[in-house]
Amino acid sequence: FPSHDKRLADYDLSLLMSRTLFEYDEARDAIKGLLNSWDFDSENGSYIFHIDENAKWSDGSKITSDQIVFNLRRPSLLESPFGKTISEIVNLDKITVLDKYQFLLPTVDKKPNKALFQRLSSIFFSLVHPADTKDNKVISNKYSCGPFVIKSVHSDEVELIPNQFFKPIENTLQEKRAKKIIIKKMEKIPQPGPNI
Repeated sequence: FPSHDKRLADYDLSLLMSRTLFEYDEARDAIKGLLNSWDFDSENGSYIFHIDENAKWSDGSKITSDQIVFNLRRPSLLESPFGKTISEIVNLDKITVLDKYQFLLPTVDKKPNKALFQRLSSIFFSLVHPADTKDNKVISNKYSCGPFVIKSVHSDEVELIPNQFFKPIENTLQEKRAKKIIIKKMEKIPQPGPNI
């Protein structure tokens, strides 16, 4: 998986190794991703999100609400321009884990906000397993929740293998972008020449 542009390589790797909380269909309507349903509680001005209970990390362990909340509160995310746009929409200090597969996310203005879905469907919000972090920094990429997981890293190349626990959602824009990246990278792999 070589790339001469580090930003492009990081983006491509994020698409292949992570999954967004929401995905979009061709009509650009938010559909389930890691979150498979949601409700808005108008009394509290909060979304209640329900995690797909079949979603797993590459080691087979289930993705839980406390792991998603951990990611929403990561300082590296909060300090980024992307994180600041999320904090303008939701009150991140008041996120509440309701149970293993549900969490409550209050909006700042206590109203439903479509922009929140756009932010949480961005690949810039890539989930990181808490075990891959130390002192709020990503130190490894042992775990993946996307279609691929890292097998090995050699200088400027990354070798990926399929994540056996990844279950794709058909016909989403993320799935189509990931397929294009795979095809593009496969085309760049030199074909074996004739034996001499």
